[in-house]
Amino acid sequence: YSTQWIEKLEGNIPETYSTELVQWLCISLVFSKASLFKAITRTALRQAAGPVETLGLPIRDCVAGEKSHRSVTIEQLLSGLETLLDNLRLDQTECNFECNAMQYGTLIKELRYRGLLFPRPETPFLGYS
Repeated sequence: YSTQWIEKLEGNIPETYSTELVQWLCISLVFSKASLFKAITRTALRQAAGPVETLGLPIRDCVAGEKSHRSVTIEQLLSGLETLLDNLRLDQTECNFECNAMQYGTLIKELRYRGLLFPRPETPFLGYS
């Protein structure tokens, strides 16, 4: 019966991070719905501005691994942006000087606006998704 119940309700799964989404995460684990779990986890990780809350539900171990994945992914993105900044600053791209200067300035302004430059965010990257 669980399969029929879940299939009828799948259209009601939230597409944004919320308490209800975390409850669906628990449902997907309890009833071994791997594809549902993957989709819900992806939504939660992309939209949560910090570690995914477990709400006291029995999902702590699964979410702990995802928390680590989230931090690693954000760290890789920040490192990639720093490398891009260095390449633009040192004219190590295929653009000419003017193009590099424009891209470098634009990237610096946007990173500062988003609070990603000085100081650099640190793990667990609270407030970032």
